[in-house]
Amino acid sequence: MNKYLKTILIVLLLVVVIGGAGIGYKYLSKNYTAAQSKTEAATEESSKEEKTEEGSGSDEQTATAPDFKFLNMDGEEVHLSDYFGKPVVLNFWATWCGPCQMEMPYFDTAYKKYSEDINFLFIDLTDGSRDTVESAKAFVEEKGFSFPIGFDTEYDGAYTYAVSSIPMTFFIDKDGVIRAYQIGTIDEGVLNEQLELLEK
Repeated sequence: MNKYLKTILIVLLLVVVIGGAGIGYKYLSKNYTAAQSKTEAATEESSKEEKTEEGSGSDEQTATAPDFKFLNMDGEEVHLSDYFGKPVVLNFWATWCGPCQMEMPYFDTAYKKYSEDINFLFIDLTDGSRDTVESAKAFVEEKGFSFPIGFDTEYDGAYTYAVSSIPMTFFIDKDGVIRAYQIGTIDEGVLNEQLELLEK
C-alpha cells in the first residue's frame, strides 16, 4: 500500500511539475515574442531613418568635388577646378546611352537659361571605340544641342567619380563643394530646382 501511495504521489508531483513547466513556457514564450517584435520594429524604424533616397543625394552634401582632367572642345587639357568660382553642373554621359539622350533636351534648355551664372560640363566617356572625340561632337551637332562638351579620353573623371552607371550628374557650388548628385536620368523639375539652389 505504501508503494502504491508513493507511486501515486510521484505521478501527481510529476503532473504538477510538467503542468507548471508548460504554463511557464507559454508565459515566457509569449513575453519573448512580444519583446522580439518590439526589437524588430525598433530596428526597422532605425533602419528607415538611416536610409537615404536611392539614386540621389540631398543638397546637404559637403564633400569637396575631386579634381580631374579632360579635353575641352578645342582639344586643350583642362581641369574641373578651372571652373570653380561659379557653380558647376557636372554630367557624365555617352552617345550610346539612351537615358542620357532622354535628359539632354532638359540640359540644353537649362544651359541656355543659366549659362551666364553656372558652368555646365558635359563629359563624354570617350573610350575611343564606341565614342570618339569626333563622334561625340557629331552627335551633339546633329541633335542641335548648344551646350559645350568635354572628353574623358583617359577615363580620369570616370575613375575619380567611380562612374559605374550613366547618366550621372553632380551639382557643385562656387566653392567646389558637391551639394547634390543624381544617378540616372534627371527629371526636368528636379534639374531646375537644383539649378535655382546653386544660384543662391
